[in-house]
Parts: sequence; structure tokens; C-alpha cells
Amino acid sequence: RNSTPTYAYVLVNIAMIALKGGNHHKAIVLLETYFDEVGGADGNKNPTDQNAIEKGPFCITNSTYKGDCVNALNTIASAHMSSNNDTGAVMYLKKAIAIGEESMLGDIYSNLGGLLGDIGDHEGAAEAFIKAFWIRVRSRRVDPATLVRRAILVPTISNSLDDVEKVRLDFEARIQDMITLAKFGGKGWVDDSSSLFLLSKGISLEHEIRQLPPLHSTISDWSNGIQSPHFYLHYYGFHDRIIQEKVAKMYELLCVSKLLGVSSMLSSYRHPEFISPMTAPFIPEQSNQAVHVTQERRQKLRVGFISSLFGGDEPHGLLLIDVMRRLPKQIFEIIAVGIGSKKPSRDFVDATAEYFHVGYYDELAREVLISQKLDCLVFAEMQNEAIAHFLGYYRFAPIQILVMGAPVTSGNPSIDYFISGDRLEYPFRTHMTGDRRYEEHYTEQVVLFDGQAISFPLDRSHPKQDSALAAGDAFIEGGKGAIGVDEYGIPRHKNASIYMCFQSLFKIQPSFDHVLIHILHTDKNGHVVLQAARNAIRTKKVSDRIKAALADNLCEGSDHEEFCPLAEETFSRVHFIPRVKSYDVVKLLQRSSVILHPFPFGGSKTASDAIEAGVPIVTYPQKYLRGRMAASFFTTMALHEVSPDVAASACCVASNVLDYVSKAVRLGQDKEYRDKVASVISQRSHRIWDDKQTSFEWARFLTRALGVVVEAHELSIEMKYTPESWQEDEILAREYEREQDRWRKSTSVSEALDRRQEIVSKH
Repeated sequence: RNSTPTYAYVLVNIAMIALKGGNHHKAIVLLETYFDEVGGADGNKNPTDQNAIEKGPFCITNSTYKGDCVNALNTIASAHMSSNNDTGAVMYLKKAIAIGEESMLGDIYSNLGGLLGDIGDHEGAAEAFIKAFWIRVRSRRVDPATLVRRAILVPTISNSLDDVEKVRLDFEARIQDMITLAKFGGKGWVDDSSSLFLLSKGISLEHEIRQLPPLHSTISDWSNGIQSPHFYLHYYGFHDRIIQEKVAKMYELLCVSKLLGVSSMLSSYRHPEFISPMTAPFIPEQSNQAVHVTQERRQKLRVGFISSLFGGDEPHGLLLIDVMRRLPKQIFEIIAVGIGSKKPSRDFVDATAEYFHVGYYDELAREVLISQKLDCLVFAEMQNEAIAHFLGYYRFAPIQILVMGAPVTSGNPSIDYFISGDRLEYPFRTHMTGDRRYEEHYTEQVVLFDGQAISFPLDRSHPKQDSALAAGDAFIEGGKGAIGVDEYGIPRHKNASIYMCFQSLFKIQPSFDHVLIHILHTDKNGHVVLQAARNAIRTKKVSDRIKAALADNLCEGSDHEEFCPLAEETFSRVHFIPRVKSYDVVKLLQRSSVILHPFPFGGSKTASDAIEAGVPIVTYPQKYLRGRMAASFFTTMALHEVSPDVAASACCVASNVLDYVSKAVRLGQDKEYRDKVASVISQRSHRIWDDKQTSFEWARFLTRALGVVVEAHELSIEMKYTPESWQEDEILAREYEREQDRWRKSTSVSEALDRRQEIVSKH
């Protein structure tokens, strides 16, 4: 650039490096400079680039250099997507489509599909992915990455309960179609009943599908090509093991053999039977950038942690920071690898012996992990980001572990253990009938920690955040009634009961809509407050879905095209408010009367925030881990010991849907009772934070798994850990028996309610 300042395209290359490194702000500045120098993104400025001066602006349809402009437009769109500016990203992608020739637009349509899928335009996303696939095929580049993206695409917001079931069935059918195409190509393809190719819309042609060769081992750049795993599917709350295994099988077939590699550090390691040890390639130890481990440092067991969400207030990093701090340093050396743009705080880095931030460079991540000669590698999640997902197929360490950052099994044979807790799993999980393999939730060996099994630090640093970035294009919606609202958009009225569910909207499933409606119908002074999505399309989908459910429930016999007065009045008490900065969340929650924990997918961080706020939270434990975390906190707090009439099972932990509504409404309407519950929670909330037992359970497991002979009492002395009274074995056993009893009663009531509903339906 210094030697040829009038050659602008070097700015695009530098911007791509910045973007890979996670610096999207720098990338945007560089690309805006590039467009200024080549005559503007619309081709309407005077250029300073020498080629643009001689040949004319680049970003016009008849430019010799329009291919350069298309690449730049795609890159700046990616940078805006990384900074959550969806509107800007769409604008640049559409400009690229307007000026580019079809052969230039494969990556453009791929990015457009990812963007449309994220903001809620599921059909538009599917069409874009398929267009990208055919552009590459017609350019004699058989790379099915974008077809995989279409296959794993699911709506971010479901339209209805029926839609949820159809989405799952279609998803599984599309994965099976991809497996068939990998093995046999178009000759093995039967029909488009899964809508993989959108044949009925004319996006694909049958004769072109039939001519496809077998797609086996055709994806070599999986992280960049696929970009996002099937993140949203698991929020439906179903048994996902079989689907996860099929997805893993699909990637095994479609990706080149390097995906399933074994580090050369593990030459004696026997890979799982899923991969033949004779064919699994070794990953060579070659790296110019990774830091290699000296012999002196090999005395300790080296445990690596990897995540794309270590930074800021992300729950995944917060779940692990206490563990990393407290694992005995005489035994373990802690290494952490951060992916993406979010960088951790100083206190997180200080908890490690080495911290590496690799941005979006998957090859660098691989080199670092190999060079560190790890004894154990822990994945904080594998469903949020493509690099972490696909690194999980490699064998970097003799033992590889997945924790509950994304609380669902990986389906991946290279992951040995899944960390969970005794309380966090279905209490009768050993009482299986029929096909045991189907009943089991995990492909990994599940490890059940005693006690709470999850822990957040109470004192944590909050990153600087921008209010507009936190909110996106969300706005205060709903609440058309006469009462006013505060600065957050929460109703401000002395008689109003505020039922707040401040969760990402993709956690609010259609089944939960009916819970909200039942609460509002029962409590005429009740107001439901939901968190608006960063983009308005998602918010509108949930809003429209609630309206439709209200019409179905409350407008029987009337014209559903228009709300009946009862539905109109009820919907006026549903409010969508923008996201807030992380350090304002607790203050916001304190404006509510009751916190509604959603199901079937709940969470841990939001539940702990509600407890910190001192506001009663109502939860309904589900069969799977993803819906049981909040209940574990209540077990730890043991509210009944403070006040018998404020036992968790009486106030906050429901046994069925009707019980959930009943508990929520009582807390909302009875201020004296609500204040009493809040007071007892505040007295016991200290128990859930900085839980040393969780770190001790980690140390106990890792020493056993890695072959370190150390007695539990010696380990506890080393870690300065003494169990609290509520962590004694006898107490834990009694709690587990109580949970089994609660679940037994819950199941009986649910079955009775189902039978009653069947009788009502028949008559």
C-alpha cells in the first residue's frame, strides 16, 4: 500500500485480515476507504485509484473491475453482519447482486442466505443458499457447503406447534438426502419431498439434480463454507441424539478426511470405531505461529478450554472461569483458546497459564491446539460457531470433553465425555425401556457432578457496551392501553403485576404462548414483558403468533381476521422492550413482579440474574438438561429451611403447566406473599454463587480421567475446599429422593390432564 498508494484493492485484503481477526470495525473503515478510492459503492464519486481513473468507477455493471467491487461489497456486508447491522449488510449484498455476473455471486448468495435466516426470512434464506450451490456447480466447482446450509436451516422463530413438528421432520429428511447425495450423487436422489432443492419453486431443475456426482469428500473449507451450525433446532426441546448422530455422519461423508484427523502427538491413540484408525489422517505438527511447549512444562497435566464465547458477560465463559481459577495448579496447567471477535476480560486471562485468541482463523486454532500438547481439551460449546463445531471432529487430546454451554449432545465420536449434574438430568434416567440406545440422550459418556454442578461468579467485570448495539432495531412495542410506561417500556401502574420473561425470543416456543395467555386471562391486571429481538422481523413473528393464539383461545365464534374485544384488550397487556446492556439487566429485572422462566428451553445465566435481583422466578423442570438448570439453584437455596410455607415446590418450581400458571399468578397478585418469597430468596441467594463444590467436582473427575492417583480428601485440602452443610452426601441424597418424588407426582398429574383433554375432545 505504501509503495503503490493509488492501488486500492490492497485495502480489501487488509480488511479481510482484520475481519478474520475479529475486528469488524477496522474492516468497515478500510472498505469504506476502498469504495471512496474506486468511485463509490454506487459508482457516483470521483476515483483516486489509478485503474479507476483510467477505466472508470469499479462498482458499475460495465466495469472491467466489477469483480473486485463484488468481493469488496461481500466483505463489507460480512463486517456489518458481525456488528449486527443487518440493514447495512442487506444493502451491500443487493448492490453486489445488481452489478455482478452470476459466476461472481456464489459467495454473495451464501452470505445473503445466512443473513436472511438469522433475521427470520426462512424462505428467502433457503432460496439464496440453493442459488449459491447451483452457481458453483455451473462454474464446475462442486462444493455442497451451501446446500448443507440449506439442509440445516430451520426457522429462528416457529409459527406454531404444528410447525415445530414439521420443521424437525423436514430437517431430518434433508440430512438423510444429503447423506444419500454424498454416497450416490443425483442418481440416488428419490424426490424433493424434504424441499432440499425447492424444486416446486423452480429454484432447481430435476435434470441438473440427477446429474450431480457423488458429493463424498467435496467440502474442504467447512468453517468458511458452512459458517453456522444448526443452532436453533435444539430450542424446540426434543430428544436430539439421533438427529445429532445423522448430522455428524453427514459431515463425515461430505468433508475431506482431514476433518476426522488425529494429531501426530497422539500416534498411540486408538480412535473410536466410527473412524478407522488406519484411514484417519494425522495432523502434522507444523506451525509458524503457535507456541510450542517446552519439556520442562510437561510435568503438569495440560487442560485446554476452547470457546467462541469467553468474552464479555457470555455465560459460557462465566461458567468456566471459577473452574479455571480453582483447579489445583500443582496438578494442572490451564490453556484457553478464544475464537471470534469477543475477547475475554483480564481476570479471565489471568486464570490461565496461556491464552490464545485466534479470531476466525480455524487453521491457526488447529495449529495452536496441536502445539500445546494437551492431555485434555474442553469445548465450552459446539453449536454456536462453525470453527468450534468442526474442530470438535479432530482428535487433539486423548480426552475431549463437551460442557453445557450448548446443553445438547454433540453426536460426535471424537467427544468422549459430556459434563452434566445429578440434579440436571431426568431423575429416572436409569429406568429405560425398549430401545436403550434411542432412550439415551448422549453419544458421549455423561458425567454427573454432585451438587449444583454449575456456578457463576458473583463479582464480574462488565464490558463496555453500546445501547444501540444491544437493542439493534428493536423498539418498544405493545401496551396500547392507557397506562404509562417507564424508561424501559415497562408498564408503570401501582396495581399492575409485571410478568417478565427477558429471554431471547427464539427461546419462547409456541407452547409457551399459551402459558402467557393463561396468565393474562387469569390476572386482569397482569402485563407480560418480553425482550424484543435485535431485528424487528423476529419480534413481529412472535407478536403475530401470540395474536393468533389469543384469537383461537378467546374469540371463539367470531371473525379471526379481526380481534374480538377480549383478545384486543389482552394483547394490549403484552409488551416487547429492547435489549439492555448487560450491567443493566439486574436493575431491569427488579422492575418486575415475577420472572417467568421459559420451557422447554430455559437457561442458567438468566435464572441466576433473577435470583441476584431478588425477584421470585417460576420454573418448570423438563426432561432434558436444557430445561432443568433453574431448578438446581432452588435445590441449593433450600428455601423451606428458612420458611416452610415458602418451599420451592410451593412458590417457584412447578410440577406441570397449570401449576406453573397458578404459582406465577399467586406471586403476581399477592404482594405480601411475593415479598416474603423474595425475602427468603435474598437470604439464600449467596449459596448459588462461586460454588466451590462445582470446581472440586471438575478436579475430581479430571484427575480420575487422566489417571492421577489422588484421594478426594487430599484434593479437597489442595483446593482448600470444605463442603458446606447443604453439600454433604446425606443432604444431596435426600434432595435427589425429593426430586424423584416431585417428578413422579408431576408425571401422574400430566398423564391425568392428558386423559381429561382426550375425553373433552371426544365430546
